Amino acid sequence: MAKIVIETTDNRYITGVYNWIHMALVGFGVGLVVALATWLIGAYIIEPLLCGRSATETCMQAGAMASNIAAIVRAIVGMGLLIRLRITRSLVVVLGVLIALWGVFALYDGLAWWAITLWLAALYALAYLVVGWISRFRNYWWAIAGVVVAVLAVRLVAFL
Repeated sequence: MAKIVIETTDNRYITGVYNWIHMALVGFGVGLVVALATWLIGAYIIEPLLCGRSATETCMQAGAMASNIAAIVRAIVGMGLLIRLRITRSLVVVLGVLIALWGVFALYDGLAWWAITLWLAALYALAYLVVGWISRFRNYWWAIAGVVVAVLAVRLVAFL
């Protein structure tokens, strides 16, 4: 008589060092994308359209607008990469990081471009790791509550 073996794969968890390294690399890469996209959007779209030859108040906020648009681009890129890695609750991770780091432009105002790029890459790598770890809770609602608490903590510490 034939023996039937059913192998189940439980993809509810981010397990092993392999996936954690991938999560950190996705966050690092996305941080680099944000830095590059912020510069490109600011230099070639926002400033020519809003600033022109005048220095209006809208022109003063060009960097913040470019950073926020780049954050949305980052969320789309990050979502695609996390889905490709088969990370469950990818949307929770991406939205958590997006909300936690929204407006991060104000934190790095005045730094050199290379320092901004390194800080953003490291910050996004850490954010992806933390939110990815929290979102792996077995219960969906506990995962959402944990991500909300983490997002609120980051917003309170970083932006107050």
